[in-house]
Amino acid sequence: MRISFSSIDDTVSGFNCGNSSINSLVQKSYIANVAKQAETQKICINGIQAGYYSYTLSNILLCKIPDGDTHRIETSIFRNQFSSIHIEYLAIDEKYQRKRIGTMALPLILLNLKPKTEKIPVRYITLNSLIDKVEWYRLFGFEPMTTVADIDGNIPMYLDCLPEANYSVLCGYFE
Repeated sequence: MRISFSSIDDTVSGFNCGNSSINSLVQKSYIANVAKQAETQKICINGIQAGYYSYTLSNILLCKIPDGDTHRIETSIFRNQFSSIHIEYLAIDEKYQRKRIGTMALPLILLNLKPKTEKIPVRYITLNSLIDKVEWYRLFGFEPMTTVADIDGNIPMYLDCLPEANYSVLCGYFE
């Protein structure tokens, strides 16, 4: 199978991932792109549109990163927050689910997003996971910020993109 991405257009009719709130976000994504509030891409498999993913820029409070994270550094220099690229959703149409399309797409999405963290001051890639997908996202390096679901039933997760060399410099600075 060949996965490709292309820009969203205003024709999103007929898409159904089985989650009404995500379907609603997908429907609004074209306008969010036009307004520069998000970037949304179609996920195509062998030329057939199978889903969408969308991301935006956000902030993450340092206190949301668990104390056990080896890269967590207490400092007020950054106002105790970091910028993140937040994956708003990764949605596969129901008729293409359970065919490993998301499993093939997520590494490619991360390959697209990680270089952006090197060019602009962004340290984390974040997302809100459905409870039943937490372990799946952990396979790709994401860690939960909490074990308690939010009001929508999601678990916030993060992927730290700080290069190891930068971490070493920070450790030396704050010792």
